[in-house]
Amino acid sequence: MKAVLLLAVVVGNIFVWYAVGRENRDGYMTVAFLDVGQGDAIFIESPTGNQVIIDGGKDGAVLRRLGKMMPFYDRTIDLIMGTHHDLDHIGGLPLVVERYRVGAVMRPLSIKDTAISKRFEEDADTRAGMSLFAMRGQGFDLGGGASLLVLYPGETLDEKDDNENSIVAMLSYGEHKFLFTGDASQNIERKLMHMDGELLRADVLKVGHHGSKTSTDPQFVASVRPSYSVISSGCKNKFGHPHKEVIEALETVKQNILGTCESGNIVFRTNGTDLTLLTNKKGNSL
Repeated sequence: MKAVLLLAVVVGNIFVWYAVGRENRDGYMTVAFLDVGQGDAIFIESPTGNQVIIDGGKDGAVLRRLGKMMPFYDRTIDLIMGTHHDLDHIGGLPLVVERYRVGAVMRPLSIKDTAISKRFEEDADTRAGMSLFAMRGQGFDLGGGASLLVLYPGETLDEKDDNENSIVAMLSYGEHKFLFTGDASQNIERKLMHMDGELLRADVLKVGHHGSKTSTDPQFVASVRPSYSVISSGCKNKFGHPHKEVIEALETVKQNILGTCESGNIVFRTNGTDLTLLTNKKGNSL
């Protein structure tokens, strides 16, 4: 626990350093689920201007989307998190690390022998201010009362299926929470229900694995009880995401189901009390 607290302090110091000179956000935090096709990319800006990217899609589309979210003169990002080694999650991250000045990069302890994984790992080790490995219990103070907590993985890793090592994290600010699940399977969801129970309650759920039926256990949805669920997937993708079973599971909870295919960038803004879904590019819900 002492090591976790120390890590939070060190990364917090990086956030303070990189945020110098940024504008005051008047107490508002922004969370944007970026439209990068068949992949995940999430942009977070805390009330004090600290910026986090969770995953980066499969290619340079993430740079174009970030260009719309960040002012042209802002060339720093405080924390980048690659939830696991699949191309549709980390393919664009080396481009981000090479284009921006990055405070810290976090990735799973698992290893995948692919060209993109090796490139991401090398950039994390050589270009970022700090290279970190994800472990349950790590907490990050994003400033202004916002925090990010790693819920998964724990100490045991799956050597056969990298999705089973996917980072799951909870973003909290005031009365509102966002749960990011990467490609976490139903197996991971059940583990989280056992470990965290009611603590999984969140206002916004990033639906696991782009809406694949391998994720989104109905009991998990009931535990999270989101007001909004976001599915990040490409239109007419070859996998058939989102699957019918997932939509049915999500519909068991009264909520809004949104998809980047139909809606484009899905952007939330909160001051810790109010939560607002901003008008997005295409303006439609799933």
